[in-house]
Amino acid sequence: MARSKKTEAKKATPAWYVSWTAVGILAAASALVAWRTEGTLLRWIVRDLALLGYIAVFLAIVSSYYKRQVMKIFGRSFVNAHHILSVTGAVLLTLHPIGVAWDELDPSVFLPVFFPFYDMLRFGGRIAWYVFAVGALSAVWRKTIGRRWRTIHDFNYLAFAFGTVHANLIGANFEDWPVRIVSIAMFIVVAVLFIRQRIEARRRQAEIQAKIAAAKRVQKKKT
Repeated sequence: MARSKKTEAKKATPAWYVSWTAVGILAAASALVAWRTEGTLLRWIVRDLALLGYIAVFLAIVSSYYKRQVMKIFGRSFVNAHHILSVTGAVLLTLHPIGVAWDELDPSVFLPVFFPFYDMLRFGGRIAWYVFAVGALSAVWRKTIGRRWRTIHDFNYLAFAFGTVHANLIGANFEDWPVRIVSIAMFIVVAVLFIRQRIEARRRQAEIQAKIAAAKRVQKKKT
């Protein structure tokens, strides 16, 4: 039992360190951006809102996989910490397009672009915002939605993918190659966690089905 806990901790620790390292590098990049003189103050605020929102969403996604580590780091339940990160990310990523619309006097920044394909990727942040909203609201209405709420909640992974592509194509804070490399590494971490969650979910489902089948066989023998 003790060995299994140690093994689990060893598996979790590397990815957790990678996550915090990525956050540290992006935060440092954000601080460096503060010294840049190009653009207006509003434009700088808008850029950093997007960057910090991106970090918050990343941490919210990672926290869903490392629940025990979250409780140790934040000193509170996983649900509370996860909600704080999710709400923070949602607020920051909402203020970002509002700031852009105000700066450019163009409300069309809220309209998703689906074609041509390259423009869909460039302005993928618009799609990401709506997809993230759907994924987040599914958790709020999980009792109404039922068992499928987790599937809808996983739309957050898709939103993060769109956000990553959008940031690397037109994000001012992502023009420097170290920041791009870290953001790509963060995306890879999120993709790996998504795959691992799917594999583990199928494994748990198979174990449940096996137990049900075994229970039925035992019941038949008794009868």
